[in-house]
Amino acid sequence: MAIADLLKQTGTVQRRGKVGTDRYNNDVVGTISDYETSAYLEQTAAQEVLVDRETYTSDWLLVLPTGSPLDAWDRFVYGDLTFEVVGPPHRVWNPRTASEHHVEARLQQVTG
Repeated sequence: MAIADLLKQTGTVQRRGKVGTDRYNNDVVGTISDYETSAYLEQTAAQEVLVDRETYTSDWLLVLPTGSPLDAWDRFVYGDLTFEVVGPPHRVWNPRTASEHHVEARLQQVTG
């Protein structure tokens, strides 16, 4: 089975970066571009935190096609769900073909 056979969902990667500075000369981060891509999205963990308010966090695995631009500042939007990329994405390497096979990233969603 090829990796393309698993990438049946469609979402949007929001590329984020510095869009300016605030009045205190701090960097302001925002969406600088976005692109739609095929993907595989799977929830890996969920928890409920009850400190001052109900907060729900969930961890997800995102798999994208070879060569997908993605870094730790980006977001992934799937339907009405928005996820933050956690840490640098992993570019999975195939030693037999000596090329990138796909891109994996850990995502987190926080609500509440």
